[in-house]
Amino acid sequence: MSVIEERERKGIKDELGREASPLPANKSRIELGTEIQTRLIGAPATGGYITFTPAIDEFLKGHLFGDIFGRDNLDFQSREIATISALASMEGVNAQLQSISLWGLILA
Repeated sequence: MSVIEERERKGIKDELGREASPLPANKSRIELGTEIQTRLIGAPATGGYITFTPAIDEFLKGHLFGDIFGRDNLDFQSREIATISALASMEGVNAQLQSISLWGLILA
């Protein structure tokens, strides 16, 4: 917010991007997220985290891949660049940056 306020004080008027289209009405967030996640990694997600904490798998599919990646106002690569840029400016997020770098390789 401080960057936005500074830009406004300098008289810089940023053009707003378009709003995302609504998510498909014929799919749940988890169905959409599962499809997107599978497309991005090339196969259905597997791993110990799913068995250990199924709620995290549901959250990732429903919120991250369904709600966020399911929006059509940014392509996947642009969304990842924005995420990495935001995290790079924060302290204590090395684990998140390392996991995102794996997604970055997948999205490249």
